[in-house]
Amino acid sequence: MRYFACRNIKFEKNVLYQRRIIMVTMMKYLRIWAAVTIAFLVCVGGAENAMASEEITEEQLRRHVEELFLEPPKFVGKWNEEIRYRISGTNNERVQLAAKEVMDYFSSLSGISVKNAGGGEANFVLVLTSSIGESAKFPEIELLFRSLDETIDVFHRRMENADRSNNSFRKINYTEEDNISSFYIIDNPHKKNKIPLRNYFFHTLKDGFVNAYRSNEIEPSIYNRNYPNSGFFAFDVNHLPAVDEAFFKAIYSSSIQSNSPRKSAQFDIIRQVLTEIRRKER
Repeated sequence: MRYFACRNIKFEKNVLYQRRIIMVTMMKYLRIWAAVTIAFLVCVGGAENAMASEEITEEQLRRHVEELFLEPPKFVGKWNEEIRYRISGTNNERVQLAAKEVMDYFSSLSGISVKNAGGGEANFVLVLTSSIGESAKFPEIELLFRSLDETIDVFHRRMENADRSNNSFRKINYTEEDNISSFYIIDNPHKKNKIPLRNYFFHTLKDGFVNAYRSNEIEPSIYNRNYPNSGFFAFDVNHLPAVDEAFFKAIYSSSIQSNSPRKSAQFDIIRQVLTEIRRKER
């Protein structure tokens, strides 16, 4: 019995020693993991500041704006009246709240009053659907999106093409003074479910305020061609990069008119964007 008792004591000591080794090893790796995690969060949190601090040259900005203005229309085009928006296709409160946050944010940049249309008439509409092609068959969708000079067949074909290519389908109407009078967009968010919700609305709704193309001249930007799968927008954000904010503010400044030709307006826009970026850097 004494022999077995002795062996049990030795066994317990070995177990305790092994446990101590395991605990020390675990604590070591936990400290490493914590350090890596903190470093990662610091990098993510500071990514915008680091990228913003990289000095953007006037030449870069010129090429950036030129690319953004590469496609029609030839005039600037912006809102000059209150926006009454509606997000159709869902009653999900989280979705509606995210859309409201983004619309309010764009309102703060542009100075244009924005409110939810509720049951009233809307001049800014996002339709969320699981099939753009199938939605084209509904009369209310045709009324919003079909151009007056195109046949039903052409309209259906355009909607189906957008569906197949995973693109949204949009329509912007202008007044005689080249102000935006209405903006309609239909999209299938189910094909973009890896994008943070708020980022999705930044990307989808931005064109309703500024009709611009894509550019990779300055990164990060919501207009980058690789958006929204990497970089700044790989994480949930509550604002746009500094260059985009400055661009929106410049477009909606009092010195830029809706009917201003883009080619001549871009010099003033570049000047204002550079001034705003330098101000934020100080």
